[in-house]
Amino acid sequence: MPNGAASLGERLRIARGDSTREQAAADLGVNKATLGYYERDERDPPASLLAAVCRKYGVQPAWLLLGQDMPPPQLNAEPVPYDGEKMKLAMDIADALAEAGRLRRGVTKSDYATALYEFFTTAKGLPG
Repeated sequence: MPNGAASLGERLRIARGDSTREQAAADLGVNKATLGYYERDERDPPASLLAAVCRKYGVQPAWLLLGQDMPPPQLNAEPVPYDGEKMKLAMDIADALAEAGRLRRGVTKSDYATALYEFFTTAKGLPG
């Protein structure tokens, strides 16, 4: 599969590798049908599920959210260090920007959340 998977749902399917949907749902603590909605892009998964996917399957949050210009995931690799609190903060800010109508044309909430998360985790001098 190319590393620029077309949708978040497609990247969720790629991330779980050889695991069945039923196995992945159990691992992630969600119902099999719910995971199916996310993988078919019928519903947006919560930040907590995205964080669980990154931890369980060792994929980078930026790849999972955007899938563009990112190295392909190393399936079955060691889990990537992940800061769920910073991801939640980034998602909350992106949601607030979207609700206020402050997103630039052509830029998605996921784009903003990823940029904010990367800033929070790489910037010097931030708490935590």
